[in-house]
Order: sequence, then C-alpha cells, then structure tokens
Amino acid sequence: MDEQPSARRKCATTIRTKSQVTRGSGLEPRRVGYLPWGGQATLPLVSEPLEPTAGALDRAAHLRTQPAELEKLRKGAGYLPVWRHRNLVRSSGSPVPVVLDDREAAPLREVADDEVFLGLVDGRALFAMTLPGHDEVLSESVLAEAGTFNDLRGVGPLLEGRSVDVLASARGLLYWHRHHGYCGSCGGETRSGEAGYVRICRECDRRHFPRTDPAIMALIEHEGRILLARQPRFPPQMFSILAGFVEPGESLEQAVHREVLEESGLEVEKVRYVRSQSWPFPSSLMLGFAMTAKNDAYELDGEELEEARWVSRKALDDPQGFFYPPKFSLSGQLIRMFMRGEV
Repeated sequence: MDEQPSARRKCATTIRTKSQVTRGSGLEPRRVGYLPWGGQATLPLVSEPLEPTAGALDRAAHLRTQPAELEKLRKGAGYLPVWRHRNLVRSSGSPVPVVLDDREAAPLREVADDEVFLGLVDGRALFAMTLPGHDEVLSESVLAEAGTFNDLRGVGPLLEGRSVDVLASARGLLYWHRHHGYCGSCGGETRSGEAGYVRICRECDRRHFPRTDPAIMALIEHEGRILLARQPRFPPQMFSILAGFVEPGESLEQAVHREVLEESGLEVEKVRYVRSQSWPFPSSLMLGFAMTAKNDAYELDGEELEEARWVSRKALDDPQGFFYPPKFSLSGQLIRMFMRGEV
C-alpha cells in the first residue's frame, strides 16, 4: 500500500470557480486574503524540537466551549470555504490558500452546511465551512475569480507546510461532519457542538468525536537497498513503500510486523519510528517506520501488491522505468531520507 491505504479513495479533478459576479449581493469585487506565510513544505525530523513558529495554527481548544468568546473573535476572523471536499486556492503564481474575511464570508455562512472553528493564526480566529455541493454556489460574487477549488492531494506539494496543515484540518473535520449526521447508536439526527469538535445525538444525547485512522508506513532496508512495491491501482510505473491500517487491539509495532509479513512475506527487525503525517483522505494519520529485513526473499500476497523490487540509492537517484511518490507524501519523505542516509 501507499500513503492512501484505501483503493476506494480517488483523486478528484480541479474545479474552477465561475467568473461571473452575482448582482444584488452588496459585495464589491473582493480583495483576496491569504494565510501569512509562503515557501515550500517541510516536515521536521522527530529528533528536532517542535517549537511554535509564527503563523502556526494554535488550535485554542479552550475556546471551543466558550461560544460568547468565539463570537467576539468573528469580527476580523478568516474563513476557509470547502466545496465537494476541495479547498479554495489561488493558483496563479505560487499557490496559496484563499481566506475570506468576515464580511465576504457572510453570504456563504448563510447557506453553509457546516462550520467549524480551526483555531488561531497569529491571533486571528480561523473558521472553515462546507458549501453546498451544487454548482450554483460558485456564482457567489465572493468566490468569483478568487481561485479554484482543488483536491489537496494535487495542490498540496506546491503549498507551504503550515498552509497544508490548516487546509488538511479544514478538509478532515468537515468531511467527518458531512458523514456523521446520524447517531451510530440509535439512528437519531446529530447536531454540531463545541465549535465543531463533537456531534451530539438529538435523541439519546450520545456524543460522537472526530475519528482518526492510524496507518503505518514501512521503509524496509536490506544491505543498502529498500523494498518498493506497487498496487494494481497505482499509476503506471509508480512504486512506493508498504503501508497498512492498524487493527483494533493492535500496537503500532505489531501492525508493522503483521502488515509487512502479510504483504511481502518478510520478517523484519530493528523497527524504529521516524515521523508522522496527517493524511485527511479521508481521516488517516500516517506513522512512518524504518526497519531491516532479515533476508531479501519477498513473496507478494497477490492481492494488495502486484510487483516489488529492491532498489539502491543509486537507482533512486536516477530512476529508470519507475518513479516514486513526491516529497509531499510521507512515503516520498521516507524514501528521500534513506537516499540521504538519514535512516
């Protein structure tokens, strides 16, 4: 598996907003606002200190149960619209997320299906909202010519790391809301609570919280080479490292040994944690591990994987007849760390 464990999750195409302006909205042609950072995405090594930085998202969890305080923060707040699970991004030049101000967001908030509080960025409150899925909503003047709605998997590699974190939070949390409108215990309708971080059943009062599905990624090394494999659903010639979901009652270490053995027939040792990545497609947390295979005689399961190969650093540096994931994904990062001798 790659960093997208479910074969059912397909990458969507880019949808462009309509260029016409809706008359009578009372809104002038907008000035696009952006998150206060730029540059390329980078993720820290686990061994490096994870210190707060300017522009980082402060989730401000204490405000979720203080609606009066949140209401005060709405003046001057920023809003991230999400449409069909896609984020609004300005694509000309260096891509950046589009952030609406409170005045611009007002007409969209009236029709939004869900709204959540993401946190604070440099002291400014940031909210996200799900727009109705029909095309007509794109004719709102506030959206016209503001940017394009993009699947985060496609535009993510071009965004700065903290922008990806914020958009991933918006997409993941709003996806959860859209798919948890009813109680799993009694079937009753649920409502949003705590600024979007809980859904409460109107019938039995049961509280439901956002879920995150942990999945492991396995960088398997043997005598200076790593194992790359491909699933039938991969693009032609694409190979990646192994991955799989953690099962109920299973530790991360147990999941690593089980998934590697199931998919490749290999036994591994010297398993060590490297780093993690949020992957909200729809709700995964990818946990990367490096390990050593006891031998190189792999045997594929015939279901998840259709082909595999041991690949050296030299072959990775100048791949011939294959390619591997970009550095935006955790699998791509782990492969590049191996190339640099960091794992």
